[in-house]
Amino acid sequence: MGSLRLLSVRLAGLIVACIAAIPQTAQTTLYEEDLLASAPIRISQWKQMESYASALPKKTLAAPKGTANFREAIGYPAPGFLAQPTGHFDKVGEDSTAIYYRCFLHVTREMETYGLFIVPKHVKLPAPLVISQHGGGGTPEMATFHGGTNYHDQVRGAVAEGYVVFAPLTVMYPFRDRDHDTP
Repeated sequence: MGSLRLLSVRLAGLIVACIAAIPQTAQTTLYEEDLLASAPIRISQWKQMESYASALPKKTLAAPKGTANFREAIGYPAPGFLAQPTGHFDKVGEDSTAIYYRCFLHVTREMETYGLFIVPKHVKLPAPLVISQHGGGGTPEMATFHGGTNYHDQVRGAVAEGYVVFAPLTVMYPFRDRDHDTP
């Protein structure tokens, strides 16, 4: 009986030591943005794309005659696109996990693409890149901030795993903008 008691005391001591060795996770405060704050960027992107598309010559697309004509049939490369896009990164925020940038890339003289570019802190660069594409009713900000809406941790989960993330804007029909009377 004495050896069983000694064993249970030692086991209890081992359990306490193991629990004490578990690293304590500090509560982190993540960088957040008001999701409507970036609406002017999306409106600008929409107008640029609409202007670009309106200026394209009107032609009917013939069915491709084989794989050699596929690029021509889909209009690749897009008319007026720059051979060497240029752009800039604007740092917008930082928290204990990452540094957040807005990335603007000029793809034509009049049109640029936009997205959030997030670099995890303590990552050794160069690091793998994840392109985190939201759906048709979303925005990069919706997929990133305030819990990521229906995207959950699609963006920040990859950042937490040590990936650099580019979350580009797809100009579609962002419901959040529609629901807040933006043009």
